[in-house]
Amino acid sequence: MSEGDSVGESVHGKPSVVYRFFTRLGQIYQSWLDKSTPYTAVRWVVTLGLSFVYMIRVYLLQMTVLRYPPNRTRNSAPSFEGFQSLNFGEPSVLP
Repeated sequence: MSEGDSVGESVHGKPSVVYRFFTRLGQIYQSWLDKSTPYTAVRWVVTLGLSFVYMIRVYLLQMTVLRYPPNRTRNSAPSFEGFQSLNFGEPSVLP
């Protein structure tokens, strides 16, 4: 294996900055998971609370969208004038 072929290594043999950053981030995340393991009830309460807040947010946004529909005028829709000249009821005869 040549120098720099290993995962996360730079050309000089030291781990790259990006590799070290994500390794450290993973270690911090695992530390928080390990600390929160004994608190099962608290984790469920927080999860349910965040889910409730999210559902309220979605409901309020839905009410806002329904209350204030976008202004649409008759001319804002795309025009399909070519379809008016087509006759879909009768078969066309090609010369």
